[in-house]
Amino acid sequence: MNGNTEVLFSGDYQGERSSRAWAPKVVGPFAGSPAVGAGGIVPRGDRVVNFDRRPRNDTRVAGGTVQIDHQFSAFDLVSISAYRESDLKLDLDLDGTDLDFVTNSPRENSRTWSQELRASGEWNEQIEWIAGVFYLREDVEQSFRVRIPALPFDDKTNSRIENDAFGIFAEATIEFLDDFAFTAGARYSWERRENDFAENLNGARILTYVDDDEWNNVSPRFVLEWKPNPLVRVYASATIGFKAGGYNTVVGQPEPFDPETLWAYEVGARAMFFDRRVRVSGAVFFYDYDDIQLNVFTPATVNLFPQVENAGRATVAGGEISTRFYPVKNFELELNLTALHTEIGKLRAVDQNEPAANPDRSGNRLPRAPTLSFFTAAQYTFSFASVELTPRVEYMYRSKIYFSVFQDETTREAAYGILNARLNISVPDVGMELGFFARNLTDTLYAQNRVRLDGQVGNLAFWGEPRFFGFEATFNY
Repeated sequence: MNGNTEVLFSGDYQGERSSRAWAPKVVGPFAGSPAVGAGGIVPRGDRVVNFDRRPRNDTRVAGGTVQIDHQFSAFDLVSISAYRESDLKLDLDLDGTDLDFVTNSPRENSRTWSQELRASGEWNEQIEWIAGVFYLREDVEQSFRVRIPALPFDDKTNSRIENDAFGIFAEATIEFLDDFAFTAGARYSWERRENDFAENLNGARILTYVDDDEWNNVSPRFVLEWKPNPLVRVYASATIGFKAGGYNTVVGQPEPFDPETLWAYEVGARAMFFDRRVRVSGAVFFYDYDDIQLNVFTPATVNLFPQVENAGRATVAGGEISTRFYPVKNFELELNLTALHTEIGKLRAVDQNEPAANPDRSGNRLPRAPTLSFFTAAQYTFSFASVELTPRVEYMYRSKIYFSVFQDETTREAAYGILNARLNISVPDVGMELGFFARNLTDTLYAQNRVRLDGQVGNLAFWGEPRFFGFEATFNY
């Protein structure tokens, strides 16, 4: 094409066959596990399991994008056309014992097409603007099959989901008084979803329905910035976020759950000091959710999966600070700290493990929300002729969390820290880089998820990655 047009083709593929994060360990107390009560063996050792069915994670993800950039005299136009598909096959021994007691075999196939047109430009060197439209179509097929041979119980659900999403957005930034800039924008979002659902129990059709719904929203965004000098930026922002409603696709629930919206308020600053050798950014924020969507296990969840419920109100308040230090050439030190306070404003949900308990969960913490998170890393680059050698050490800390809105102690994960190390060997002249890494050097035992379902699977812990060594190779051409 001509000199004002650029076309970029890109594609990617990723495949995985493993048992990553799909090996549940039955943990105490064991009274809630019927498989253990029936004689199922739970071997000693935190990471030792004894399954009658081998866990499997078979995943394939591929996609492609065509991006066209064209410069007109008054504005730039960008077109992004994309396609993505994914296939997922999982097998999981849910009871975590050597008995053929409870198994699950989820399957998912997704195809997504999207198109975005975006125009941007300047006016009188004081106003920058951007506007565009976006469309997405997704077709998904899901199936979940839970088997309990001893009952017998064989429950299989199938869902065909069609998602259509459309958006129009525009934003402009105006500079005034030399040091200030004000940004105002808005996005109109429309989404439609259809769920074609069927459930078979022991081979007999027990439920089928087709339902669809649509939602729309206008989300404004406002930002005020102050730049007293090129090294300092202070800002305040207020934005509405929108998450469309949808359907629970693994449990029989014809009615959709409602959209989730929030007002996000943030005040922050970014600055560089000491000849740019110290870089600091920090912010305080407050998120006010309305109809927040939460995963909740209820007595109606007979097939061992949570369903999405709207929890009325919820708030998140916190602050974060991120710093980078360059005390000497080739040496970098990074420190990040985040503090959170979360609270569910209104939610009534019956805990199937304690159905007689008060169902009012208002005031509880949000799931997976640590009060304190900390991350630090240090690296130094050595240069030898055309080779660069960069050792790096990282440490991550997270305070305790709950995996359940019920704040059940059996679904609590205590505070823990993870230590990682990495060695990069780079040869820039030939575009090659080798990376040797060690993750979780101290072999810390921590859970990526905890589930309590008394009378079905009991208490399960899905342990995070143990001490792990590996290497990567990257070639640029």
